[in-house]
Amino acid sequence: CNSEREFISLRTKQGLAAVKAKGIKLGRPKGSKNKNGNVLLPFCDQIRQYLQFHLSLSAIQKLINPLLPKAVSYNNFKYFVEHDAELYQLRKLKQSC
Repeated sequence: CNSEREFISLRTKQGLAAVKAKGIKLGRPKGSKNKNGNVLLPFCDQIRQYLQFHLSLSAIQKLINPLLPKAVSYNNFKYFVEHDAELYQLRKLKQSC
């Protein structure tokens, strides 16, 4: 089991080294994330109101998702709230109650 893991690791490292030697860039292309800006930004006021009503993030996500062209996951929604200063404060106030 341990030697198989090491063998897989070795093959992966060799493959990555071969690709790098060819000059191919690895990873996600720079700037490819959130090409259209954040889809939740237009709903910031609505999310703020729901937080003031002490709704859970999961409940708010379920209310907002049908309004979006493509639904966002709970983790993406939580990330958005936690990285917006005002929404983050409202969420912390809700948790302390």
